[in-house]
Amino acid sequence: MWEQEQLALQCCERMSRHFYWLLDRYETDRILGMAHETCTWMRAGAPHTGHEAMRRIMDARPRDALGRHLVCNAVAGMTGTDEIEVTFDLLYQAAQKPAEPGGTALPQPARLLSGVDRYHREGGAWTLVFKEVLPLF
Repeated sequence: MWEQEQLALQCCERMSRHFYWLLDRYETDRILGMAHETCTWMRAGAPHTGHEAMRRIMDARPRDALGRHLVCNAVAGMTGTDEIEVTFDLLYQAAQKPAEPGGTALPQPARLLSGVDRYHREGGAWTLVFKEVLPLF
Protein backbone atom coordinates (compact mmCIF):
# COMPACT_ATOMS: atom_id res chain seq x y z
CA MET A 1 0.00 0.00 0.00
CA TRP A 2 2.83 2.41 0.83
CA GLU A 3 4.33 1.99 -2.66
CA GLN A 4 0.99 2.77 -4.32
CA GLU A 5 0.63 5.91 -2.21
CA GLN A 6 4.14 7.06 -3.15
CA LEU A 7 3.43 6.47 -6.84
CA ALA A 8 0.20 8.47 -6.57
CA LEU A 9 2.01 11.37 -4.88
CA GLN A 10 4.72 11.37 -7.57
CA CYS A 11 2.07 11.22 -10.29
CA CYS A 12 0.25 14.29 -8.96
CA GLU A 13 3.49 16.25 -8.55
CA ARG A 14 4.32 15.48 -12.19
CA MET A 15 0.81 16.51 -13.27
CA SER A 16 1.22 19.89 -11.54
CA ARG A 17 4.48 20.50 -13.41
CA HIS A 18 3.09 19.16 -16.67
CA PHE A 19 0.11 21.54 -16.49
CA TYR A 20 2.45 24.52 -16.92
CA TRP A 21 4.58 22.84 -19.57
CA LEU A 22 1.39 22.36 -21.60
CA LEU A 23 0.18 25.88 -20.81
CA ASP A 24 3.40 27.38 -22.17
CA ARG A 25 2.80 25.47 -25.41
CA TYR A 26 -0.90 26.42 -25.71
CA GLU A 27 -2.01 22.78 -25.38
CA THR A 28 -5.46 23.63 -24.01
CA ASP A 29 -7.18 20.36 -24.89
CA ARG A 30 -4.45 18.29 -23.23
CA ILE A 31 -4.72 20.41 -20.08
CA LEU A 32 -8.48 19.96 -19.99
CA GLY A 33 -7.91 16.21 -20.31
CA MET A 34 -6.09 16.36 -16.95
CA ALA A 35 -8.83 18.36 -15.24
CA HIS A 36 -12.17 17.19 -13.92
CA GLU A 37 -15.09 18.71 -15.82
CA THR A 38 -16.04 20.66 -12.67
CA CYS A 39 -12.50 21.78 -11.83
CA THR A 40 -12.23 25.24 -10.25
CA TRP A 41 -9.32 27.49 -11.20
CA MET A 42 -8.97 30.47 -8.87
CA ARG A 43 -7.60 33.47 -10.78
CA ALA A 44 -7.27 36.92 -9.22
CA GLY A 45 -9.48 35.78 -6.36
CA ALA A 46 -12.36 34.72 -8.61
CA PRO A 47 -13.41 31.12 -9.25
CA HIS A 48 -13.56 29.87 -12.82
CA THR A 49 -15.33 26.51 -12.77
CA GLY A 50 -15.59 23.96 -15.55
CA HIS A 51 -13.80 23.24 -18.79
CA GLU A 52 -15.35 26.11 -20.73
CA ALA A 53 -14.30 28.67 -18.10
CA MET A 54 -10.77 27.22 -18.06
CA ARG A 55 -10.67 27.27 -21.88
CA ARG A 56 -11.59 30.98 -21.92
CA ILE A 57 -8.67 31.76 -19.58
CA MET A 58 -6.19 29.80 -21.67
CA ASP A 59 -7.47 31.08 -25.02
CA ALA A 60 -7.12 34.68 -23.78
CA ARG A 61 -3.37 34.29 -23.24
CA PRO A 62 -1.45 36.56 -25.62
CA ARG A 63 0.44 34.79 -28.35
CA ASP A 64 2.80 37.67 -29.06
CA ALA A 65 4.70 36.96 -25.84
CA LEU A 66 6.94 34.06 -24.99
CA GLY A 67 6.29 32.92 -21.43
CA ARG A 68 7.69 30.12 -19.33
CA HIS A 69 6.49 28.77 -16.01
CA LEU A 70 9.03 26.99 -13.81
CA VAL A 71 7.47 24.85 -11.10
CA CYS A 72 9.76 24.18 -8.16
CA ASN A 73 9.57 22.96 -4.58
CA ALA A 74 6.55 20.79 -5.43
CA VAL A 75 5.43 18.73 -2.45
CA ALA A 76 2.48 16.33 -2.57
CA GLY A 77 0.59 14.98 0.40
CA MET A 78 -2.42 12.76 0.92
CA THR A 79 -5.36 14.75 2.31
CA GLY A 80 -7.82 11.86 2.15
CA THR A 81 -8.12 8.33 0.84
CA ASP A 82 -8.67 9.56 -2.72
CA GLU A 83 -7.35 13.11 -2.40
CA ILE A 84 -3.90 14.61 -2.92
CA GLU A 85 -2.79 18.21 -2.53
CA VAL A 86 0.33 19.53 -4.25
CA THR A 87 1.88 22.78 -3.08
CA PHE A 88 4.54 24.45 -5.20
CA ASP A 89 6.38 27.64 -6.00
CA LEU A 90 6.07 29.05 -9.49
CA LEU A 91 8.50 31.34 -11.27
CA TYR A 92 7.05 33.03 -14.35
CA GLN A 93 9.18 34.83 -16.91
CA ALA A 94 7.86 36.42 -20.11
CA ALA A 95 9.16 38.50 -22.98
CA GLN A 96 7.62 40.01 -26.06
CA LYS A 97 8.51 37.97 -29.11
CA PRO A 98 11.01 39.81 -31.31
CA ALA A 99 9.52 41.51 -34.35
CA GLU A 100 12.12 39.89 -36.59
CA PRO A 101 13.52 36.35 -36.53
CA GLY A 102 16.74 36.35 -34.58
CA GLY A 103 15.86 39.65 -32.90
CA THR A 104 16.30 40.32 -29.21
CA ALA A 105 13.42 39.68 -26.84
CA LEU A 106 13.11 42.10 -23.93
CA PRO A 107 12.13 40.19 -20.80
CA GLN A 108 9.56 41.52 -18.39
CA PRO A 109 10.24 41.32 -14.66
CA ALA A 110 9.90 37.77 -13.35
CA ARG A 111 7.11 36.92 -10.94
CA LEU A 112 7.25 34.50 -8.03
CA LEU A 113 4.02 32.81 -7.02
CA SER A 114 2.86 30.08 -4.67
CA GLY A 115 0.33 27.50 -5.75
CA VAL A 116 -1.85 24.65 -4.64
CA ASP A 117 -3.40 21.96 -6.79
CA ARG A 118 -5.91 19.42 -5.50
CA TYR A 119 -6.42 16.08 -7.19
CA HIS A 120 -9.14 13.49 -6.74
CA ARG A 121 -9.01 9.82 -7.70
CA GLU A 122 -12.00 8.39 -9.49
CA GLY A 123 -11.92 4.93 -11.00
CA GLY A 124 -8.16 4.71 -10.49
CA ALA A 125 -7.37 7.95 -12.38
CA TRP A 126 -6.21 11.18 -10.76
CA THR A 127 -7.78 14.40 -12.05
CA LEU A 128 -7.23 18.04 -11.14
CA VAL A 129 -10.24 19.41 -9.23
CA PHE A 130 -8.88 22.73 -7.86
CA LYS A 131 -6.05 25.11 -8.75
CA GLU A 132 -4.98 28.39 -7.13
CA VAL A 133 -1.80 30.38 -7.58
CA LEU A 134 -1.12 33.53 -5.59
CA PRO A 135 1.67 36.07 -6.10
CA LEU A 136 4.30 36.16 -3.36
CA PHE A 137 5.76 39.45 -4.58
